[in-house]
This record gives sequence, C-alpha cells and structure tokens, in this order.
Amino acid sequence: MSGDDFWTLIDSMEGQADDDAVERLVDALAAAGRARALAFQERLARVLHELDREMLAAQPVRFEDEDEDEDDEPIPLSDDSFLYLRAGIVALGRETYAAVLADPAALASRVWPECEGLLYAAEEAAGVEYIETKVSFETGTNVEHWSQPEVVPDDGVPAPRRVVWVDGEDLDDPLGGFRMAEDGGEEELVAHIPPRYLNHGAFFAASDLVNQAVEASGGLPDAFGGRSLACVVQFGEQVVVPEVRVARDDFDGKEVMRSSVWVSHDEARAWPKPERTARVTALAARAALAALPPDHGARPELEALASVALGLEPTHAADGT
Repeated sequence: MSGDDFWTLIDSMEGQADDDAVERLVDALAAAGRARALAFQERLARVLHELDREMLAAQPVRFEDEDEDEDDEPIPLSDDSFLYLRAGIVALGRETYAAVLADPAALASRVWPECEGLLYAAEEAAGVEYIETKVSFETGTNVEHWSQPEVVPDDGVPAPRRVVWVDGEDLDDPLGGFRMAEDGGEEELVAHIPPRYLNHGAFFAASDLVNQAVEASGGLPDAFGGRSLACVVQFGEQVVVPEVRVARDDFDGKEVMRSSVWVSHDEARAWPKPERTARVTALAARAALAALPPDHGARPELEALASVALGLEPTHAADGT
C-alpha cells in the first residue's frame, strides 16, 4: 500500500482518535476488502516503527485526560503508553505525524490522545484475530533510534545488541490470523499468546529480571551468533517437551535462540496472585539456564530466581543444543 493510500484511509478518522473515529476507519477498511486491510496493517506497522524513537519517548507528554491537573508533572512514558501515543499521533493525520518526526519537542506543545484501537482496526475489518507484519511497532524495536550497548570487535563492525526477553504461550488457545505473503497474497498463521488469566505485566517484569542477570554477567555467549534469547513459558494441558533451538522471531523475522519450559494450566491457575510474577520469572530463568553454557556467570543468580519453581516439571534441552 502506498503512503498516499494509507493516509487517505487515516483521513476517514477525521483527525480524531476516539472510538467513533476508529469505527469509521474499520468501516473504510472493511469496504476496501481484506487484502487492503492486510496491506494497511503492514503500512501502519512501518509508520509506527518510524515513530519509535528514544528522543520522542523522552519528551514530557501530557495526555487528554479530564482528571489531569495542568500543574501536574508529566508522567514518564511506559512502553505501552508510548505505543498508544504513537498511534494517537498517526490518527491525527499525516501533517501531525510529519511535524512530530521533524521536531520531537512538538510533543510538549499540546495534549495528546491515545489510540490503542488503531492497532486493531485492520484485524477487525478483516475478521481475523491478528495480522502479522514484517516489522514490529512495539516500543524499542527500532534499534537505530534507541541508545544501546555495542561491542566493537577487531574488525570494527559493531555487534548486534544482545538481549533476553520472556514470552508466554497458551498452547490450548491458539489465535488464527494472516500476513501478507511475498507474492502479495495472504498467508494463514497460528500464534500463541500468554494465558488470559495471567497479567501480561508478569512477562515484562520477568524479562527485566532475567535480562539484567545475563547482561550483568557479560551478556549472551558468542556461540549464540549475536542472536537474542527468547525464554518462552508454555502453558497447556498436554505435556510438551521443552527445548532449545534456533527459531524465527515473529516480531521482526530475525533469528533468535528460543528456549522453552512447560507448566500445566492447573498448576498455573493455582499460583497465588501475589506470587505469579515470581513464578513466571522462575520458569523463565529455568529456560535461560537450559540455554546458557555451564560456566556462564549468570547461572548463580538465575538459579536463585528459578528456585521458586522447584517442584514443577523439569526443563530438558533438546539434543545437540
């Protein structure tokens, strides 16, 4: 989809970011057909990705909130609030989008809407649960515009940023969706998200803790080839064998080292609510331990984090990993 076509569809929102504006966009996309909805989502991801810049995230931003006092200090943006702000900027139209990119300080000049609904408009119009895109619009994925530690080896080429992150997969509740294939057609997909009974914030918190432990001990080993480590907690009724393997990251298509662990729904539902983040972190730490070499410096801290999960199903690395 061309930029002009994309912004013409955005114009159906009439410079607004409320629910009615999103519904107008959904109607316009539904009338255009599912193929156009898929193409719109692909272009939207790229537009949001372009706005994903540390300089923008650092601005003092005030949101449209009737309960907010003008004298209150702006609240620092979280990953989600920055994403919803970027969606709000796009909803306001092409000129606003260009103005913010040209001058990040423009964010301090007014109050801004959030527009989470824009993220899902194309999926609603296409009648699918999700649409995978070639680039991610999640906060921090536009690495060229975020500061990051770099290791410059003897050949002078900066090594890729090495990170560890945690995800969850409900194996018994898959989502069906689509993405655009290389030939311009549609490709059907199946994806898994964390169980709906768990707060997704537990996975963000686990990511922070496991990543900190690994980064503080020298990062990921050279044997990973610069790949990130995805620690995946799988939830299901049917027992699966956890494994460590190279996989494709659904967010940006890059290769990652994927290490999975498994826990039953019955076990997870029985976790006391105050302990759920600790339990997710413990399982993620076990996944990291399965992937890291025996002499890695992060193992003592990871083993301490994982001790909460004693008594759960053991972790097994796949042969040859």
